[in-house]
Amino acid sequence: MEYRSSVPLFVMVAGLLGLSSCTSEKGRVEAQAFLTWDDVGVISTFGEVEQAGWLPLLRRPRDAVIRGEDVLILDESPPWIRVFKRDGEFLEALVSDGEGPGEAVRPSSLTTASGDGFVLTDRLGISRFNREGRLLAFTRRTAYAAMGAVEACSGRLFVVTQATLPEAAAVLGEIMPGGSLDTLLVFAPSRLNSRAHHTWFNHGDASGLLVYSEEAGRPRLLRIGCDGEILREIALDPLGHGQRAAILQSGTIEVTAAEPPFPAGLALVDGFVLWAVQERDSTTSITAYGSEEVRLRVTIDGWYQILGNGPRGDLLFGNSFSTRGTWGFIPSVVLVDGRQLLGHMRDIDQRSTR
Repeated sequence: MEYRSSVPLFVMVAGLLGLSSCTSEKGRVEAQAFLTWDDVGVISTFGEVEQAGWLPLLRRPRDAVIRGEDVLILDESPPWIRVFKRDGEFLEALVSDGEGPGEAVRPSSLTTASGDGFVLTDRLGISRFNREGRLLAFTRRTAYAAMGAVEACSGRLFVVTQATLPEAAAVLGEIMPGGSLDTLLVFAPSRLNSRAHHTWFNHGDASGLLVYSEEAGRPRLLRIGCDGEILREIALDPLGHGQRAAILQSGTIEVTAAEPPFPAGLALVDGFVLWAVQERDSTTSITAYGSEEVRLRVTIDGWYQILGNGPRGDLLFGNSFSTRGTWGFIPSVVLVDGRQLLGHMRDIDQRSTR
């Protein structure tokens, strides 16, 4: 059994020479290549090096955002938010563990907010902080648990909530002044307990949201306008089931582990939608969707999630647990050039269709 730290993660499978092809459902031949992180363009790495104490080290990165020249990482250990400079220098840690004002309990999602602040979703509700980590507003959870929030459409805050019941449907809504929820979309029942493995994958901008709906038996990405209208739907390849729990006649609880492929994040780079999936062979595939059809699928060795997406096309990848064991694992996040990644995908696609 072997587990890769993020140092050997830079040395992935092959390089641009590792090129194969397969035929899509529409009959289009899509090229599939193996890239290294050096091919993609690593800008910085976060969480590997102890800098004046243990705080810069990560236990498990769950979410991350790019805020100007800073990178904010939501870790699985408190204090929950670790702030770094873009070049990798650690700055500070924000948001303590607890139920008091400005604290959080097991946060699950992080997003940027206007005014250089950030929004944190945890078991208690949704908190908006300023740049320095001071609490500005708090929306307490109701019977429906908030799975994650995202700011889009010029400062409006959207949230996905779900009843704490098996196979409950998730609801996409907007948090209105006073904390009420204006429902925009109701999704089909969700994959069971799947969020034990990832945060709510989304991307918000001035024109709307890009959302992974996580509906059972219907994997898809939705481009949603500011009025809740579905502008585009991208059907995804089948995924494995989430973690399942069932009560037996004996009264004991039987837990069935989640099965790959696992959803692993989305991004929007120069009009292309990128979608990542953790595959059964402990690799991560990244697929680029253009106007209508798949452009290219790239494979990287190891399990990663796309955690953050910057306005300049930069991407934050967090490493994750692998089926090959835990030896040598160093939790970390890498900042890469998403436009350079997309450029490689375009070049390979052009060569494969000549």
